[in-house]
Amino acid sequence: MQIELRWAVEALKRLKGMDLEANPGVKAAVLKVLDSTRGTPQFVELVKEFGIKGQSPALLEFAMQHPEQSVGVDALRLVLANGDSELVKAALHGEHAGNLAQGFGQHG
Repeated sequence: MQIELRWAVEALKRLKGMDLEANPGVKAAVLKVLDSTRGTPQFVELVKEFGIKGQSPALLEFAMQHPEQSVGVDALRLVLANGDSELVKAALHGEHAGNLAQGFGQHG
């Protein structure tokens, strides 16, 4: 990850819990960094810390690629917490179903 992006992620983590809807400038910055970090542990962390909705497909993809890592399990938990069980059911029939099942084994 580039140094500037790493700095941006660290700066945003200090704003954890901020109401993004009440702060459009901060929300725009978070969404920009979110796009830049997609597919990384920082992406999962930002989604979790800011409660960003609508990221379940990217979270599920991350979870399937990293089922043995705690951050992959966190990504799966976020998908389930968002109520996107249909997305998970569909993924269980895909080529990465084994990875997803491994994530479920770590989920408890």
